[in-house]
Amino acid sequence: SDDQGNILFYTNGRKIWKGTGASTTLQYSGLLEGNENGATGNGSAVQGVMIVRHALDPQTYYIFTTDDAASTSTVGLNYCTVNSNGILISGPTRLGAYRTCEGLAATKHQNGLDLWITTKATDGNYYTYLLKCNGLNTTPVVSGGGFAPDNNNKERGGIAFSNNGEYFAAAFDTWW
Repeated sequence: SDDQGNILFYTNGRKIWKGTGASTTLQYSGLLEGNENGATGNGSAVQGVMIVRHALDPQTYYIFTTDDAASTSTVGLNYCTVNSNGILISGPTRLGAYRTCEGLAATKHQNGLDLWITTKATDGNYYTYLLKCNGLNTTPVVSGGGFAPDNNNKERGGIAFSNNGEYFAAAFDTWW
């Protein structure tokens, strides 16, 4: 949405639609995973796609997508940039060589402008990337303290930051 709350575009992780509901030229041709598995169209990632915009760059949006636990493919954490009409500027670009769990979260940097983008990987680590006005730093801050799923168990779940960015929480399924 723009600063007035008007929907500019939306995505399910595979296609992008304009706010009017019309498909953009990126339909099935660039995004990876997210909430809809490309091969079968029946993905179910909990937090499989996230769109963010830097506070000082209102014309560029970043779309991040994760793996879907229901999919056997590994495409990891990916991002592309689009303009305010949902038209591809660059990407998609894969970040790292790891398989992600389904969680994505963002919080403001201490400077109040830049953003931290975090995902959980199946290796038990959290990977956090800094989005600055001049672009995304593709070298992550890697934090341990997580668990490594066993045989695709515990890949489903979500992560979140508190509103002030002081706290971080993660919850993952253990039943399947």
